[in-house]
Amino acid sequence: MHRSGDPSPQRLLLRGDWTRVLTRKGPGLDKQTDDDFGPFMARQLLGEALRKLRGNMPLAKAAEATHLSEASISRIENGKQAILPRNVQAMCDAYGADAETKARLVHDAETANAPSLLAVDAEMIPDWAEPFVEMEAEASEIWSYEAQAVPGLLQVPDYIRALVEAAHAEGADVERSVELRTARQRRLTGPRPPTLHVVLDEAVLKRQVGGPKVMQAQMDHLVAMNALDHVTIQILPFEAGAHAAMTGSFTELHFRGRRPHSAVFLEHDHAGLWARKPKSIARYNQVFDLLREAALTAEESHMLLASLALQYPG
Repeated sequence: MHRSGDPSPQRLLLRGDWTRVLTRKGPGLDKQTDDDFGPFMARQLLGEALRKLRGNMPLAKAAEATHLSEASISRIENGKQAILPRNVQAMCDAYGADAETKARLVHDAETANAPSLLAVDAEMIPDWAEPFVEMEAEASEIWSYEAQAVPGLLQVPDYIRALVEAAHAEGADVERSVELRTARQRRLTGPRPPTLHVVLDEAVLKRQVGGPKVMQAQMDHLVAMNALDHVTIQILPFEAGAHAAMTGSFTELHFRGRRPHSAVFLEHDHAGLWARKPKSIARYNQVFDLLREAALTAEESHMLLASLALQYPG
């Protein structure tokens, strides 16, 4: 294993008690205790269920049978508007759903109409990113591989500023970006945080985003977050060579409960792609398992992060 630069326990104490032994389990499927999805995911899955229930019935006929407009049915099926329980009842009746299915979908509609879990005004979020931010706010487990930069949930404000400024994106609002990402991060220290497991390519730690002082603050923050019981950060060292995720970064969002669900997000410049089919999810699960195996252990990664923080000026 790659251990170059590991500091002594005495040096680590200069930045606090980072020397405690960390005991970590891999991403587990047995930690979720929630029975239902949050409102955004409930709305998405309810829409999919109603579309499947409609089957081959033409949209015009469905509109006539339910006394809803074709546009409303389309928005409901795509999870783009509030889904009232009475509308779900009408759709179930028109589509011939049995009593059990009808009762379940009406219950789901009540969940789907709950207030958003976002801790920020939705108007601050770019349209292309809104589904990801909404789902991230409701996920019970988040698995992330990052090849280029620290993931947004773990970035310090000056690191965010440096990234946004370097992108030279037209119309970018630096402080708005900082506010949005720091709002997303509050969930990690809230009363019901998700389990976060991150694999960082070593290149992320060596790229001086914002300069030495910003990197020192960022390394210190990673060390502090890695000390939380529900956060695990592993470093994939250069010496690991070629690995299963050479094509780039990805984030997996997992929702546990009565009906487990997962989705993978691939972010690009001002755009993103989703992978939701079971075969795709299984592949990304395999890739993440391979990354965890190739990376330094959580304990080794913790020591390396603390060592790097000491290398920057205080």
